[in-house]
Amino acid sequence: MRHEDSDDTAGTQAPSASFLPRRAFGLLPVGILAGALVLGGWFIGDGFRRAKVADRAVTVRGLSEREVTADLATWTLAYSATAGDMASAQASVDRDSQSIRAFFAELGFPADALQPTGVNVQTFNNNGVATFTVRQRMTLRTTDIDRAQKAVKRQFDLVRRGVMLEEGSGMA
Repeated sequence: MRHEDSDDTAGTQAPSASFLPRRAFGLLPVGILAGALVLGGWFIGDGFRRAKVADRAVTVRGLSEREVTADLATWTLAYSATAGDMASAQASVDRDSQSIRAFFAELGFPADALQPTGVNVQTFNNNGVATFTVRQRMTLRTTDIDRAQKAVKRQFDLVRRGVMLEEGSGMA
């Protein structure tokens, strides 16, 4: 038997303290994901906009030609020597370097206008016989454009002096 004043709350539940229904908590991750997608899209779009602004290309419309004389000439000379031993190959490259320096001195260039810019040594072995190739690069840098152009026209004089100019020896 039951009494009316007993504390029997088994049949009733206490009201929920939350103001959102249980279903709303299932939508919370979906809302966070949607917000992250919107924010990510904004960052990507802003990156594209910044890349477009950073593009500093010049667009020219129409047709116009104008001769412009450069204010700096650079001429890289590449030459090499091959020999059966390293010392002979290096001695040949040293002779070529002296010939090149003499060529430019005769044309009136100062000594500091011509600088070595690189060297490469390769060893080849053919049936037990080793050969050494030494490649050297010298660069002429000058603001005397006319004199540099005259030197380029006379570059075959270097070949006559025994300097083996390699492909790619040109003025820029």
